[in-house]
Amino acid sequence: MAIAVVAVLVAGVAVYVYQWSRRGMQPTITAAEGARRVEEYTRQAAARLPAHARLVNSGGTELFSTAPCDQPSDHGPQGRVQVSVSYQIHDLDPAKFTEYFDALRAFWSGNGYTVLTDSRPKDWYLWVQREPDEFRFSLEGNDLGKLYLGGVTPCLWPNGTPPA
Repeated sequence: MAIAVVAVLVAGVAVYVYQWSRRGMQPTITAAEGARRVEEYTRQAAARLPAHARLVNSGGTELFSTAPCDQPSDHGPQGRVQVSVSYQIHDLDPAKFTEYFDALRAFWSGNGYTVLTDSRPKDWYLWVQREPDEFRFSLEGNDLGKLYLGGVTPCLWPNGTPPA
């Protein structure tokens, strides 16, 4: 009986380790779908700011940036990418940064996001992760009175499927 229990436990651990090691080889959403979602989630957060806030792309000439996911947190395979979007928020009063940060933190906390970092009052930086899909977002302010809102996808296969 004891041998059977040990065999079942060893088999269970082996299956778990195999599935964990293959996690990065699972299909994902496509990079295009990731771009659509990161934009949608960013706009949902921005809607919690005053109506006169104006978002201006701060990522260069393209709305979305795509970067290799060479050192993914899950130590998965190379070839995946992350898609991000970044906006500078114009027409808001820097004296009210606390209100803006509190509004977005409340929105994110109440809508399935986990606060990863809130560096206030030392720094104007708030970083959250949406569960369960692991999209991440940040709100960042600086001493020049500039405010930035951005988001990034988890590691994705560009076309949604790992290479054969």
